Amino acid sequence: MSFPIKASFSGFIATEPRPSKTKSGVPRMFARAGKPRYRKEEDGSFTELDPTFHDLVAFGENPVRALSKFSKGDNFVAEGHLHRRTVVREGQTFEIEQFIMSKIGHDSARTSYSVDRSQRANRTAERGTARQVTSAGKEPAFARAIGA
Repeated sequence: MSFPIKASFSGFIATEPRPSKTKSGVPRMFARAGKPRYRKEEDGSFTELDPTFHDLVAFGENPVRALSKFSKGDNFVAEGHLHRRTVVREGQTFEIEQFIMSKIGHDSARTSYSVDRSQRANRTAERGTARQVTSAGKEPAFARAIGA
């Protein structure tokens, strides 16, 4: 059995995320993201190079809500896909690339933060109550396997 794999992109938010809407009214969020680069030297050390900059785009409520938690300079890890398209501006044709993300989170290797698990605790308690009511004493096999 295989499982779905998506592309990832890590870097830093280079501009304040900007909300907008598509022509059809779908929520959209746009930010420029920087990707740090390094060159390994012969002595084993690394030299920091200028970062590259890329478009980071999200559509729909969930990614837009997640991006509202980010500010310029924050380090992130995102899941999604690369989208290439051709645009014409002022008579000039350009090929642009955008990383269309479906999920984003702060990069735990570069960010200090605390985690609020209160929503998870509430959902777990609700599921336990629902399981007792709906399962008539029988837990799903998966729940037994993971010890839930």
